[in-house]
This record gives sequence, C-alpha cells and structure tokens, in this order.
Amino acid sequence: METDNYFERSLKVIAKGSFLVFAGLALSEALGLVRRIIIVRSLSAVDYGLFALGMSVINFAIIISNLGMEQSSQRFIAYYRGEKDYSSVKGTIISTSVISGVLAIVIMVLLMLTSGVISSFFKKPGLAQVLLLLALLVPLYRAIMQVSSVYQGFENTFPMAFFGGVELSFAQTLLVALFALLKGGLNGVVLAVILGHAFTVLLLLPYIRSHMPHETDGLRPSFNLKRLLFFGLPISVQSLTQSAITYTDTIILGYFVVASQVGLYNVATPIYMSLSIFLFAVGYIYVPVASRMIGEGKQSKLRSLYRSVTKWQFMFTLPALLLCFFFPSELITLLFGARYTKASFVLQLLLVGELFNTILGPNGNTLVAYGRATLAMVYWVSSALVNVCGNLILIPRFGITGAAIATAASLCFLNFLCSVSIFINYRIHPFTLNYVKPVLSSAFVAFCLYYPMKLGLNVSKFFFLPYYLLLVGVVVLMVIITHSIEPVDVALYRAIRMRLGSEMKRFMLK
Repeated sequence: METDNYFERSLKVIAKGSFLVFAGLALSEALGLVRRIIIVRSLSAVDYGLFALGMSVINFAIIISNLGMEQSSQRFIAYYRGEKDYSSVKGTIISTSVISGVLAIVIMVLLMLTSGVISSFFKKPGLAQVLLLLALLVPLYRAIMQVSSVYQGFENTFPMAFFGGVELSFAQTLLVALFALLKGGLNGVVLAVILGHAFTVLLLLPYIRSHMPHETDGLRPSFNLKRLLFFGLPISVQSLTQSAITYTDTIILGYFVVASQVGLYNVATPIYMSLSIFLFAVGYIYVPVASRMIGEGKQSKLRSLYRSVTKWQFMFTLPALLLCFFFPSELITLLFGARYTKASFVLQLLLVGELFNTILGPNGNTLVAYGRATLAMVYWVSSALVNVCGNLILIPRFGITGAAIATAASLCFLNFLCSVSIFINYRIHPFTLNYVKPVLSSAFVAFCLYYPMKLGLNVSKFFFLPYYLLLVGVVVLMVIITHSIEPVDVALYRAIRMRLGSEMKRFMLK
C-alpha cells in the first residue's frame, strides 16, 4: 500500500505528539523509579508496605476529589472559547475550581478524621499516622492538576508537562533523597512527598500571576453546572475503575496480609507499569488523529495507522519486557536489594498482563475515537469487577501471587473486550504477517540467548544495559530478516526522524 500526503501528515502528528509526550513522561518515570528505589532501600519492608498502602488509599481519594472537573475544564473552556463565549469560559474556570477545591478539602478532612478507623480496618496500627499526613496530598495535588487543566483549555500544555510532571517528580525525588540521607525513616519519606507537592504549588503561584489569561477580564461569569457535572461524572467513574485495577490489589492485600508482604508486592508493580510508556505516549496523540480520520471517512487509513503504531510501540517495548521476564530476581536485586527477590514470580505474572496490554495496541483509545466512550467505560467497569473479585478470592489463599494473577487476568480481560469490539464493529486489528513474524522470531531468538545471558549475569548484574541493547538489536534484525517493513512503517520512520532532526537543530541553536 502506498502512503499519500494525507497519511504522511497524520504520521507526522503522531510522531511529533508522541515524541513530546514520551520525552516528558520518560523523564518523569525515570525520576519516579529513582525515587521508588531510594524509598525501598531506606525503609524496612514493613514501613514500605505501610507507605505503599497509604499511597494507594490516597490515590483513590484524589480520583474521587476530581469528579471529572479536570476534563470538564479542558473541554468546556476550549469549547466556549471557540464560540467566543468568554462569560461561560470564566464561569467554567470558577465552577470547576470551586467544586474540585471544596471536594478535595472535604475528603482531606474525612481522611484525617477516619485515619484511625481505616488503620483498624486494615489491622495496621502504623497506617493511621501515615494517612493523617498523606491526606494533605489531596488538596495539594488537586490544585496542581486543576490549574494545569485550566491552562490546557487555553491550549497551554506547559503547566501540565512541567509542574504536573517533571518538576513535581524532581522535587519529590530530591527531597526523598535528602530525608533518606538524614535517616528520616517512614515519617521522613511521607514528609518529603508532601513538601514536594507543596513546593510545586508555591512555584505555580507566580506562574499564574504572570500568565493569567485576559480574555475573561471584566466579564460577568455565566455558570452551567449541570452541563459540567453530566460531562464529568461518567469520566470520573471510568477514572475510578482504572484506579481500581491499579490500586485494588494493594488495598486488598493490606487487609489480608502483613505490611511486609504489601511492600514486597509493590516492588514489582512499578517495573511492569513502566513498560506501558510507549503505549501511553502513542495513545495520547492517537485519539485526535484517529478521530479526524473517522470524521473524514478514511476507515482504511485508520486500519493501517492502527497496525503501524501497534507494531512499533510493541517492538520498542518487547526488549525491556523480555529482559524483565527472563531475569526478574536479578533486576529486583539490582534496583531494590536482595531482600525483595521473593517478588520475582509476581513480576513475571504481572508482565503477562502487560504483554496483552501492549501487544494489542490502543484498542480502548480507538473506541473513544469512534465516540464509544460509554462502551469503553462499561469494559473498564467489568474489568475492575474481575480485578476486585479475583483479589478477594485469590489473595486469602495465595497472597501476593493471587494479587498478581487477579491483576494480570483483569488486564487480559479488558484488552480482550476492547479488541474484540473494534474488530467486530470496525474490522480493526493489528495481526498481520508483518507484525506476527518479527514478534515470534524475536521471542524465539531471545529464548535461545537466555542461557548464555544467564551465565553472564551470574558474573555481573551490570550486564543489563548491554543485554538490553542486544535484545533491541535482535528485534530490529528480525524485522529486517523477515521482510516486515511496510511503506507505512517507512513513512512513520521518516516522520520520527524529521521530528528528532528538528529537536536536535533547536538544541544546537541554543
């Protein structure tokens, strides 16, 4: 199939947006991993379990405090600006900010008042003080995200990328490292995380003063609370179900097992979750491009786009996935210490779920692009129910292994539903010969290299980087040997190369 100018333009948008999102996300994820390593190595397994459990509870509270107001801000500010209805723009800013702020403060107070009750429920006496302090994160984080979402409505993504991403992650990591050096223990880690958020809020204030949008100056606000809430509530439900899949395992573990086992499980989760970085980066910009193609009736172009972005985001993910699956104990030892190697099998189980999550591509995003957000929400809720039920059944019997099985099963179930749906309704799927051949051949060669690489790792754990580069080389070589490069792949490569070239030129000019 030959690509035309239209397709070239779409690929350039994907390449540009994915590159920017990936760059910011990669830096934030890297800082987050460093922060996690410092926390794990500076705390006992029991204290780390209490911290992980507390953060899981707080993350649920943060999602509830949103009530979809972030998304409502972005959508309706941009919408009303398009209609030049600046009174409604002002009303949207005030409404979403007040609703989100008041709800965040109420939830913070409730968490503080019930921290003892929650601690008793989980049978973890030390959890009460952790929750009492971490409750401060709810209004702090909500302030950062709400301000960032307002600026996104004005097509200014800097606050979200910088304050909500890189700067917030950097501040927390720096303070965590400082408190670790001072041997602050669990309270020091909790305080460092809180101060990192507080410092980010303080940095936001002068930015707001100097970059205040003036389109609404002197206007009387026009409010439409019903419209904001009806738009935001379904999104809030979907966010809750997404969080359920991410944090339910830790929360249910906190009820059934000791805190040290919660800590053990939570050294595996950040590793497997970081592997979806390419899928997230592609999906972030994929939806608007796919939506435009659908609106223009270019269904065949969308099928080609889906196949190409799925193939390449997975091929980029595959080397890291194989490395983590082959050498889980060595990787955990290198990052977190030998005392956490019992989480190796848990990590392998979670990687199976992540394999399905990445190999099938942006299936949920495709449903959203087709306007089937409600159907996507149903699938997310169904998957969350599978996760909760699986955890309740399996954790009492199998502990952290049961939690990993339930999470992996829910990820597989979700991706199965979404993929089947887009195939039945739109005949979209990624499985062409040019996708299957390099994946299977790369996996086969990697398995053949397993024992020689295992021998090398017995000599030194620092073989990970050369082994990763070796697996990257294997994947690239298998794509070439199996003649799996299509014209659309060449066009995507050119778009990425042009983007990288322009970024390098900009860097050199600086």
